[in-house]
Amino acid sequence: MAKARQQQFFKGRLPQQYNENLLVPLEGEDLHAFEQADGNELAEKMRSPHSSSALCVNFFLYWKRHALTDFLKVFGHVVFGRTVPVGSPCSLRFETKHRFGSTPERRIIRGKPGNIDLDVRIGSSHAILAESKFTEVFTTEVREISDVNTERYRRAFSSVFLCDSASLLDGRRETKFRQLAQRLLYTVDSANPVFRAIPARRMLFLYYDHDGFDRDLLKFPELVREEYRDAVVVLSYQDLFARIRAGLDASAHRRYFEYMADRYF
Repeated sequence: MAKARQQQFFKGRLPQQYNENLLVPLEGEDLHAFEQADGNELAEKMRSPHSSSALCVNFFLYWKRHALTDFLKVFGHVVFGRTVPVGSPCSLRFETKHRFGSTPERRIIRGKPGNIDLDVRIGSSHAILAESKFTEVFTTEVREISDVNTERYRRAFSSVFLCDSASLLDGRRETKFRQLAQRLLYTVDSANPVFRAIPARRMLFLYYDHDGFDRDLLKFPELVREEYRDAVVVLSYQDLFARIRAGLDASAHRRYFEYMADRYF
């Protein structure tokens, strides 16, 4: 149904290049971020009508260009569950690089840093790392990891998760949570001491609710140790869109709300 809706939106004519898939064209630092990202996003993925990166850019880039402070007041309240003071500096960036491992024995050796879909900073006191998903399927496929790094993953996972740390890697049910588990490690066990010094940090799993969505993924917080559970926020795009529309002046941003409602909601 979600993919069919995108086909209907484009009336059977698929985007030929990524900006045809976007409400606000990529340029400047946002374009550079995707050019430097892993996964060949611009050449392939972002041209797809059901691209999760296009959904993320369409949802957030408009606000970065037009009303970032107003947007962050609402977004911060939704994610943190309280009023968040929106002071300087504030930023909203795509495809930022992160590593986990606050201690050397939990850091991956010679591995590439991970890409975070959305990295939001609200002043110097609040940070949100968001994983955006549209119609992708989370699988239990086992990825090839060296023995030394497997042990480092297990040490890092065991420090944050209640489940057997090996189960996030070896193909059992919990393996489908691996990507979310990595994102939580970037949030609460960052290798970057400057990021770790931010007092309030959240990992946001932002998913598009559709008929094929695996609702078992909503149980991800149950795998997390109690002391870190508050750092996990699971939210649908539909719910966030409704909260943003209720909290901001829809008439002043009619182009955004009409486009998003027609295409996605």
